[in-house]
Amino acid sequence: MPQELSAAIAFVYGAVVGSFLNVLIWRLPRDESIVRPPSHCPSCGYILKPWDNIPIITWLLYRGRCRKCSARISPRYLVVEAGTGLMWVALFYRFGWSLEFFQYALVVSSLIAVFAIDLEHYIIPDQLWIFGAAVGFIADIVGLVTGLREFPWRDFLWLPVPFTGGAELPLPHSLVGFFAYGALVLVVGIFGESLFKKEAMGGGDVKLTAAIGANIGAAYGIISFFLAAGIGALAGIILMALGQKRRFDEIPFGPMLVTGAVVMIFFGPQIVDWWLGYAGLR
Repeated sequence: MPQELSAAIAFVYGAVVGSFLNVLIWRLPRDESIVRPPSHCPSCGYILKPWDNIPIITWLLYRGRCRKCSARISPRYLVVEAGTGLMWVALFYRFGWSLEFFQYALVVSSLIAVFAIDLEHYIIPDQLWIFGAAVGFIADIVGLVTGLREFPWRDFLWLPVPFTGGAELPLPHSLVGFFAYGALVLVVGIFGESLFKKEAMGGGDVKLTAAIGANIGAAYGIISFFLAAGIGALAGIILMALGQKRRFDEIPFGPMLVTGAVVMIFFGPQIVDWWLGYAGLR
């Protein structure tokens, strides 16, 4: 199959997933079912027909308005659908049709929903981080069964298998990443709270980092945290300069964690090589 056709397929599927993400972004913070009622206009309640719900095309065709009542539909719908489609294309060019592609396509999609929800509502729904962590664990199991994935901890971290007479399995890096990255951020949050006398790291952030660690591993997860901290500091400075935030105003950290994780998914090896060279370790 030509690479361009594969990329087009990835974009279409990504845009469809992006359409579903818009449902999650709207309904999860409001504790609404993601199944019922069917997709509808939030202003007049008009139930969308299949031709009203074509990713990207419908929003452009109706110029960002409801076909029934002409109420404005947020540009976020277009951005999420197109952005998810483009992200899937980028992941395809980075990983091809591989286990890593399918793992990261699902994880990055859930992270896009986290980004949008935390940015607007300052919460990270449990459903999203649980899904992300599950993807990491399942991908490692598939990699172990099929032999598609190496386990960097296999030389010294093993798990006993019950009822097998002493057989052991190498500890998957998803499990190590889940606990190591999550524990690091938990410690940072506790230390920050004791230092600043207020919550420094929300519980949702800790759980999100654990899920990220389950997918990119402990080492990449820790690096992504420092990237997130730098991005957060820069964003805070810019927002204060623009008069959008004051010094002690709260800024959601979830979007920064998401950005750091995505950067490591795409550029992890290059960042590690650069750092080792800069530190004189390579």
